[in-house]
Amino acid sequence: SCDLEVVSELKELLYTDSAVAGEAASIAMGMVLVGSGAGNANSTSASNEELGEIVAELRNYSRETHHEKIIRGIAICLALVNYGQEENADAMIEEMRG
Repeated sequence: SCDLEVVSELKELLYTDSAVAGEAASIAMGMVLVGSGAGNANSTSASNEELGEIVAELRNYSRETHHEKIIRGIAICLALVNYGQEENADAMIEEMRG
């Protein structure tokens, strides 16, 4: 549904730095954003720019946190966001590799 209000509430829950709640919140964000391709190079609309910023924040947070559950949840979230995007997801995949 790409509902930014829901994503914002889930992001607040993620930032409480609770391992179990953070994992659940990040997976839920992925379910809300499934297939949107947010953060990909070909995303151009205004809402996709805002969603792209959220995806960038998630990637940064996954590097900062020490909770494996949160890291795993964010990885699942990003996979769901890129579901069905095929080659549009290549840039994000390459960035995550390195």
